[in-house]
Amino acid sequence: MFAWLAIERKEAKSRRRVALFRGLCELAAWRRFVSNLAESG
Repeated sequence: MFAWLAIERKEAKSRRRVALFRGLCELAAWRRFVSNLAESG
């Protein structure tokens, strides 16, 4: 039971890290898109 809880906590932490990484990637892509728009406009 306790091992399962520890695994769950570890999973949640890694999932949060993945979500944060994905958010950073999306932010970088969005900024690139905006800068391209500004250059072409």
